[in-house]
Amino acid sequence: GVNLPYLLGHNLRVHGVNAGSRIAHRKAALAMSAGKLKPVIENIVSLAEGPQAVAHAPKAEQFGKVCLQFDL
Repeated sequence: GVNLPYLLGHNLRVHGVNAGSRIAHRKAALAMSAGKLKPVIENIVSLAEGPQAVAHAPKAEQFGKVCLQFDL
């Protein structure tokens, strides 16, 4: 699994793209920020539940995005 506290504690960044070009992702991001495209959010989990959500994601059992909620 992914050690999320280690990643955050060491200020590391994970970047991945499953499909499409960088240009396509940029266009999608612009459309989302303009309110023309809304992402499908499957689940919102706490930071503590993040490792389980990350472990669940590769199984492709979720349709939408899994989002982490940070309580500051």
